[in-house]
Amino acid sequence: MTLTAALAGGSAAGLALGLASGLALKRTLRAAHAAFFTVFGAGMLLRLSALCAAVWWLRRERYIIIVVFAGTMIAAQTASGLFPLRKDGTKRDN
Repeated sequence: MTLTAALAGGSAAGLALGLASGLALKRTLRAAHAAFFTVFGAGMLLRLSALCAAVWWLRRERYIIIVVFAGTMIAAQTASGLFPLRKDGTKRDN
C-alpha cells in the first residue's frame, strides 16, 4: 500500500463511519436520554472497533502507512461529526 492509498482509504473509511454514526445520532436526538446515550456509546464502540480492525488489517505494512491511514480515518470521522453539529447546533422544537 502506498501513502496515497492510505490517505484515500483512511478518508473514505472515516467519512463512512462518521456519516453513519451521525445519522444514527440524528435519528435518536429527540428520543429519551437512555436511547440517545446507548446509540452514542454504540457509535463510539463501532469507531474504536473499526480503528482496531484497520490497524490489524495493516499490521504487515510500514508504520508510516498505519499512522497515515489511522490519522486520516480519525480526522475524517471528526470532521464529518463536527460540521453537522456546527451547522445545526442545538436547535430544538420547544
